[in-house]
Amino acid sequence: DMVEMPGRLEIVHRSPLVVLDTAHNVPGAEALAETVATDFGEGRRRFLVLGMQDGRDPVAVCHALKVADYHLVVACTAPTARGLHADVVRDAAIKVGANADSVHDVEAAIDHVLGQADDHDLIVVAGSNTVVGRIRSIADEF
Repeated sequence: DMVEMPGRLEIVHRSPLVVLDTAHNVPGAEALAETVATDFGEGRRRFLVLGMQDGRDPVAVCHALKVADYHLVVACTAPTARGLHADVVRDAAIKVGANADSVHDVEAAIDHVLGQADDHDLIVVAGSNTVVGRIRSIADEF
């Protein structure tokens, strides 16, 4: 039985397609990358908004997410005392081959991506629960 969990492959918008996933460790990131490639990615430009907590290995997570397959990765700082700084996440993404920017604020990060994406594109929001939760709370404004 498939159990629906908020924040796991949760679709919150259709055009562009916005998918939330709380992939914040290597196994979760690998699972998300596999699903994006097989179920969501075909014929779409892919954008990723990514924020992580301190204590994670951002390079390992970015590698597992296959960040280089995205048109653009926008790193943000998870809105918590333990949030990894956006620049650290951006640098990790670049290290594994991504085209990446950093936008400190989570809402500004999704706005940055929405400004570039068209209706046929895919936007994945991944990482910390706090990042995914913040985007979910404003998804009706997209």
